Amino acid sequence: MSPLSVAIIGCPNVGKSTLFNRMVQRHTALVDRTAGVTRDRHYGEAEWLGRSFQVIDTGGIVTGQASGLMHAIRKQTECAIAEAGLILFVVDARQGVTSGDQEIALQLHKTGMLVNHHSLTVFLANIVFWSTMYQGQRGIRLIA
Repeated sequence: MSPLSVAIIGCPNVGKSTLFNRMVQRHTALVDRTAGVTRDRHYGEAEWLGRSFQVIDTGGIVTGQASGLMHAIRKQTECAIAEAGLILFVVDARQGVTSGDQEIALQLHKTGMLVNHHSLTVFLANIVFWSTMYQGQRGIRLIA
C-alpha cells in the first residue's frame, strides 16, 4: 500500500509553502511575500502521529481566466490534486474566505476532483487570537 499523499492548495500567498516547510520540518520550499514564487509541485515527506505521508506543495490558484504562467501553475496544482488522497485547502484567516477561495471550492466540486478523495480539509493559516475572532461562530472549530 502506498503512503498517503496530501496536496496543499489555495490562493496565492495564503501560507501553503510555509505550512509545507513546517510539515516536512525543513526549509525546502521557497517562501516570499511576492505571489507566484511556487510554480511547480514540490514534494516532501512528513510524519504525524506515527504515520508517514507525502506532502505536495503547489503554486497559488488564480481564479478566472488564466493564461501563460498562471495557466501552467493551475495545471501543476490539478496534477497534485489528481495524485493526492487528501486535499488540504489553505485559507488565510486574516482575510477570511475570499471570492477566490469560494471559486476554488466551487471548481473542486463542479469538476468532480473530490469524487475519488477520502477527504477535503480546510486549514486556516495565519490565525492570531483565534478565540476572539471566531468564538461562538457555528460550524467553525480549531483542530489542534
